Amino acid sequence: MFAQNQPAYYDRIETNFYSTFYQANGMHPFWHTSNQFGILTKAKSSSWVNGFSVHSKELFRITPGISFSAGVHGVGRISNGANSLHFQEFYGAFNYAGFRLSGGRFHHPTEILEPSLSTGSMMISNNAVPVNRFMLSTNGYLDIPFTNGIFQFHATYSDGVLEENRHVSHARLHHKSLHLKTNVLMFEIMTGFIHNVQWGGTDPERGRLPMGFSDYIRIVTGQRADENSGATEFEVNNRLGNTIASYDGSMIVHLGNGNQILAYRQIYLEDTHSLALRSYMDGLFGLGFRNINTGNIIDAILVEHVNTIRQDSFSDAPKGRGNYYNHYVYQTGWSHFGSAIGNPLLTFDPSIGRFSNNMVLAWHTAFRGYLHERVSYTVKATYSRNYGVCRDQIIFGSCIITDQFPPDDNLSLLPRNELRKDQYSFLVEGTYMHPTLPNYRFNVSLGYDNGALLGNRLGIMIGMSVSDFHR
Repeated sequence: MFAQNQPAYYDRIETNFYSTFYQANGMHPFWHTSNQFGILTKAKSSSWVNGFSVHSKELFRITPGISFSAGVHGVGRISNGANSLHFQEFYGAFNYAGFRLSGGRFHHPTEILEPSLSTGSMMISNNAVPVNRFMLSTNGYLDIPFTNGIFQFHATYSDGVLEENRHVSHARLHHKSLHLKTNVLMFEIMTGFIHNVQWGGTDPERGRLPMGFSDYIRIVTGQRADENSGATEFEVNNRLGNTIASYDGSMIVHLGNGNQILAYRQIYLEDTHSLALRSYMDGLFGLGFRNINTGNIIDAILVEHVNTIRQDSFSDAPKGRGNYYNHYVYQTGWSHFGSAIGNPLLTFDPSIGRFSNNMVLAWHTAFRGYLHERVSYTVKATYSRNYGVCRDQIIFGSCIITDQFPPDDNLSLLPRNELRKDQYSFLVEGTYMHPTLPNYRFNVSLGYDNGALLGNRLGIMIGMSVSDFHR
């Protein structure tokens, strides 16, 4: 519904009025707030959002090989006590020979092949307000020398700072990724590793957490904390900071005439056991089809499955012991300004400042296309089974079961089906392009939720966007 990152040069003014009709808790529907970069909150009743953005792919050239680009996206929101006036994006970037050095607040380059249809990456999705940071990255995939384009690579490396109003204020966020691509016949095959760490910051009880240069080297290389650094015993015995990582793989099969088959898989990782694939089924699966020549009745269709149940549990331990996206030091977890940084199906509860639901089985399908040359549409349908967090199933005993802490002889658990909350979420969205004013787009979106997790919600969003108005 809202403006996304655009290629090349563009200016955009976007105004939306969002009104929700509701039953029960009266919150905005799931797909109206999820994967919108935190533009809309989970506020009740209605919202009015105005946005203005200007981006330049090449603001000026410093030398024939070095250029500077910049962008700004301002958002004003009036929404039942959740008012905001902020920069969604505000950045500058130097570009040289396929590499880019960016600074500020900007959208994260995603590894998901169809981000507009997906539930979102398990790592950094389009769900939360972007983090302030510096990033060195490649502009897409670059050829590996002497391979004649058969082998390519894509890499990112960044460091940023999270918001002040969280349990550990101004926690640092380190991110890096490396993907390799093989181009053979009709296949593009991508494999990679993504590594994120929350670290440093100021704890309300312990004060300044370890964030010297030696601590930085430890979080970059995934080492345990120095026992003299003031870190917790758990971080000394395991790893410093809160690690969020994944093995990532995807494939594009080119069928000709612009038709493509898409497949991808993210295996979610949080600790040493994860690296050995103890929970190889945890993560994101995706399979889809698209035609890059847009204008068809169906341009793209995607089916996804999300599974976060096992969480490195032993066979005799309660499921969910990894407590995904939560952390006992960084208690606000994998969130930014009240929204999940990763996949939004794992539910963050701003009222308690933690993820209240991270054991999820979900099936999702989405498709988009054109009903007419001036009328495009998107449809999403999501079904999830939600089991809360590990401690919700404990009658007697503990979720923390390791070689050092074996399960209690009297370990007693609720049957998982007693925790299960089924949820259905739908979105139908349409955009009309004016025949004589092609830069004007009129949008309408209907969202609906039904289930035990989010309750019943019905909302309609009506808006208009104007792009490239200076032309």
